This record gives sequence, C-alpha cells and structure tokens, in this order.
Amino acid sequence: MTEFDQLQKIWKSQKPAYQLPGAETLRNKKQTSKDRLLRQLTFSALTFVLVACITSALQDLSLTFTGHLALAGLAVLCLMQASVQGYSALALYRIDELQHPAQHVKAWENYYHVRKKMIATSGPIYFIFFNLLMGLFFADTLAGYNSSTIAVIIILYISWIILAWFIIRRKIQAREYDRIQSAIDNLKKLDRDFNN
Repeated sequence: MTEFDQLQKIWKSQKPAYQLPGAETLRNKKQTSKDRLLRQLTFSALTFVLVACITSALQDLSLTFTGHLALAGLAVLCLMQASVQGYSALALYRIDELQHPAQHVKAWENYYHVRKKMIATSGPIYFIFFNLLMGLFFADTLAGYNSSTIAVIIILYISWIILAWFIIRRKIQAREYDRIQSAIDNLKKLDRDFNN
C-alpha cells in the first residue's frame, strides 16, 4: 500500500494546468475595454457639464439678447450632450461580466449597435446646433471689430470645425468602434472555447 500512498500523495500535490479565475478576480480586473470606454464617456459627460457651467457663468458679460440666447443655448446643448454620454456610460456599466459568454457577447453587440445609432444621430444634431449658436454668439461679440479681424476669426473657427468634424471625430470614433469590436471578438472567442 505504500506505493499507492506515494502515488496518491503525488497526485494530490499536483496543481491543475489551468485554473479559471474566480468571480472577484474577473470583477476587479482593470484596463479592460469596458473600463477605458467608461472612463472616456464619463470624462466626456463631465466636460460637457463643465462647458455648460462656464457658458452659464459668461451670462454676466455685456451682451445683447442674441448673445445671451446663444450662451444659454450652448449651455443647454452641452447638458443634453452630457446626458447622451451619461446614458452611454450607464448602458456600458450595466453589462455584467459574469454572464454566460453567449449572453455577454449579445449584451456587447446590443451596446455596440445602440452606441452607433446614438453617435449617428446625436453627433450631427450637436454639430449643427453648436455652430448655429456659435454663429449667433460671434454675430453679437464681433459686432465692434473691423472686417479683417472678423474674417480672420471666422476663418480660424471654420478651419477648426472642419478639422474637428472631418478628421479628429472620425479617428476617435474609429478607435472606439475598434475597442468595442475587439471586446466582442474576444468574447466570441471565449464563448467558442467555453462551448468546446
């Protein structure tokens, strides 16, 4: 029996080749795609709230009714965009990492489609109303300047808007979509491994 006892001792002392991480390990894991996206959305929402507060504070300037209307509109627009970003962050936060892999993949795919629709609708609406309100603000604040100064300011503004809308926005969206798609692809791979 000593051989059996020795064999049993060796067998019990060996560790399994791979151990699945526990629930707490999965919940506490940092630097995931979800964490990066949550930080990005939260920061964006807070930035819009800050801009809304700043534009509200600028109401004390000696502006005409049009200028005050433009600043109030910008504050409301930024708060609306902050609520859109906050809604996205909340939807992302509600995805449970401990669901069955197939359900987890489905939750990410649903988030991805909702997020794409939100960006497709809220982005252009924000862009149009932001520029209309900025036009009203410029009309009020630049009224006393000479035409060459006004032309330079408007050219700089239009250049920045074109750069922001057509280049920077597309790069940021592509990066966000890549992160989400990467997370979905990794989850699908885990689901296939889980089912095999």
